This record gives sequence, C-alpha cells and structure tokens, in this order.
Amino acid sequence: MRTITENHLKRLIAQSKEAKTLGLTKIATALSEQIAVNPVRDNDAEYIYDFADLKDDVEATLWDAATRAQDFYGRTVDAREIKFLIEKHAEEFIESIRVQTGSIIGAYESGVPGEVGERTSIEVSEDDAE
Repeated sequence: MRTITENHLKRLIAQSKEAKTLGLTKIATALSEQIAVNPVRDNDAEYIYDFADLKDDVEATLWDAATRAQDFYGRTVDAREIKFLIEKHAEEFIESIRVQTGSIIGAYESGVPGEVGERTSIEVSEDDAE
C-alpha cells in the first residue's frame, strides 16, 4: 500500500489550512481529501518506491480519468489512442513535478549496486562543465 510520511502529512495539513484561510476552497477540499485517503508511515520507516511505481500510479489514475470522461460523453475512444495520451501526459506531469520540486532522483528509489548509506546529490552548473 502506498503511504506518505508524517512530515508530508504535516505539510499537506498546513497547505490545506492556508488554502482555507485564503478562500481557496477547491484546493483546500482537494488537500483534505488527500489527507483522508493516504495512509501515513513514520518518517524513518524503510520504504521503496521506484520511478516505475510512480509512473504506474500516475498512469492508473489517468486511466480512471479517461474512463470517467468517456462515460461522461457517452462515447469511447480507441484504447491505443488512450494509452498514447496517458503515457504522454503521465510523463509530462511527472517531469513538471520533478522540475518544480528541484529533484533529480526519487527519495525512496532503491539504491544501485555498490551504493551504501545516505544518498548524496551533486549539482553541476554550466560554468563547472567548461
């Protein structure tokens, strides 16, 4: 089962409260729903969640949305076309979140062979590349 950390839960609660204060009802409601449906794990609990898992989860959610939209219009679209749209939009969505979070690798991806202990990240600027 997919879970979120206690720290992430606290951030969602704070964002929800802020949204309510600012009168952003739709955002506050969406965040409250996420708080209610996502099980929580200890911050230091071992947890593995690879990029493939993330992609599968986002694509599954988009399949749900595609089903809802097709039912709404009372028509179906060729499943191959839907698959193409889902894969394209899942990749764009994930990349957008990755850029906005300033991340390179997922926090819970399993280590590569030979990797031990804490992960470190190295940032290289264009000036360093010369």
